[in-house]
Amino acid sequence: SDITQTFSSDTTTSSELFQNQPLVIVDEDGEVVDTIVADTMATATTITKDISRRTGSETVGALTGDVWD
Repeated sequence: SDITQTFSSDTTTSSELFQNQPLVIVDEDGEVVDTIVADTMATATTITKDISRRTGSETVGALTGDVWD
């Protein structure tokens, strides 16, 4: 067999930094423990085209024996 598989995609990634954002820290019970100020970042990835292509051929040998036995 001879198979070729091709993957292609067009993606755009953008990030935005938000400085000095108030963040609430909660414990495992959901109770507020503290509030801090920190920088945060939001990142988005957009896929505008996603292609997967498989091409090729497969050769099967001759049948041997009687298929009805």
